[in-house]
Amino acid sequence: MSSPLRWPGFSLPATLRVAMRRRAKTGSSFSACPCPTLFYPVFMTPLKSKLHHNTPGWVPDVAIFHIRIRCASNNQLPLTHDELGLKLLSSIHYYANRQLWSCYLFVLMPDHVHALLSFDHTKGMSQTVRNWKRYHASHHGVLWQENFFDHRIRSEQEFSEKYAYIERNPVAKNLCATPEEWPWKISSWEPDAYIRF
Repeated sequence: MSSPLRWPGFSLPATLRVAMRRRAKTGSSFSACPCPTLFYPVFMTPLKSKLHHNTPGWVPDVAIFHIRIRCASNNQLPLTHDELGLKLLSSIHYYANRQLWSCYLFVLMPDHVHALLSFDHTKGMSQTVRNWKRYHASHHGVLWQENFFDHRIRSEQEFSEKYAYIERNPVAKNLCATPEEWPWKISSWEPDAYIRF
């Protein structure tokens, strides 16, 4: 069979030919279509390792976000361990008292955290969450995944849905029978309270 570099009626750009020759020398392989005339190398570019959690300027300062922070797979101590769980919940109050965030709901799970938070616009979400994770990593040995998930809540209905989802998370994972039984949570939202979206 002919080399794809010399297939009749088909030529690759010079840069790809050079790259393919280099890869061939090192033993790397390319994916190819079964039809040789449509042969093409697939170079996979790595995904960005970091997501940027900067809030755009047009988002109101009082915007509420659903945040999920996961532990690294090699984290030894569950977040719901008695001593660690109390320290994590205590730090939520500390950040709220310093007005770094407003906490509507915060639920600790053994290997992750769910929260509904709004952030001080001068510090921002990214820096505030990063500092909170860094503190617990250095003082309590919690190993976090490098990044975290965030989603801006856009309506009262979405807020109610996310609130119910987060509150029922321990029940869904068979950790308790009802949301009220779960001790590892902070809820400061009153159902009749008005929230601006």
